[in-house]
Amino acid sequence: MIGEQDATADSAGLFSGDRGASADLSGADLSASSFAGAQLRKANFNSANLTHANLAGAAAQGASFCGSVLKGTNLTGVKLEGANISPGTATLPDEIQAILRRHALWIDSFGSDGARADLRKLDLRKHDLRGVYLSGADLRGAQLNGANLAHALLTLADLRETDLTDADLRGAELNGANLNSANLVRARLSEAKGDPMEMLGAKGEDTGQRQKTRLAKTDLRKAHLDGAQFREASFNDADLSEATCDRGQFAGANFENANLSKSSLRRTDFSDANLIGANLNGAHMDFVRLRNANLTNADTTDAALVGADLTGTSLNRENEESTS
Repeated sequence: MIGEQDATADSAGLFSGDRGASADLSGADLSASSFAGAQLRKANFNSANLTHANLAGAAAQGASFCGSVLKGTNLTGVKLEGANISPGTATLPDEIQAILRRHALWIDSFGSDGARADLRKLDLRKHDLRGVYLSGADLRGAQLNGANLAHALLTLADLRETDLTDADLRGAELNGANLNSANLVRARLSEAKGDPMEMLGAKGEDTGQRQKTRLAKTDLRKAHLDGAQFREASFNDADLSEATCDRGQFAGANFENANLSKSSLRRTDFSDANLIGANLNGAHMDFVRLRNANLTNADTTDAALVGADLTGTSLNRENEESTS
């Protein structure tokens, strides 16, 4: 790694000009290294140790820092547009940062290196965890109320019984995650993604299997779900009373016996959804798409369905019979 003028990795060496673009430094020990002013566009720093490293003024647009240790890292003036980074993790205890680094190695190596993160019942209340890399992590019973998890990577994570009250999960990736019995009261889930996740084998090969996102018995009272995508997800017995959602995507989802009373679900897609026994009393569902949804025994008392697409539902048949 000898540079143009010396053997450093700073702006005068390896990463001057365009040399740092797309460089792969994943898992490297870069503690106390200097990348000041370096060109690091799309560089891969996943699970790298950047303790006390100097990245001041570096151009790191589109770079990935998933699971990297940022303790004491100088990020002054770093250009991070489009970068995947969780700067708030630098405030976590050293042992937690070490766990996150080993977890990133475990994910990126398909389990052959590192170790799965075990953060069960950990207290991370109100922490800044934006963009944190915890796909597949075990977070059962963790305290994350008030935490900032915007754009966090939580694909296939185990979040059962986790307390996410008032948490910020905007844009988070929850594809295939298990959130059964989690507390998401007043959580912000706008633009969050919880679609089925394609399962890969030990070598990254396609297995043909899909894991659906699970939110059975989850408490989502007064949650914010604008633009959220939870197609085919399980919300059976969940409480979404007074939740708000505009233009959400819930096609094929299971809301059997769920409580959606007094919720605001305008312009949202519930095509082919299972709403058997669901409580829709007083729900505002203007211009929703309920095409072929199963509304057997659903309570639609005082539900506002102005402009709703009821094609193939029992409600549509009732309307046709009443007008014939």
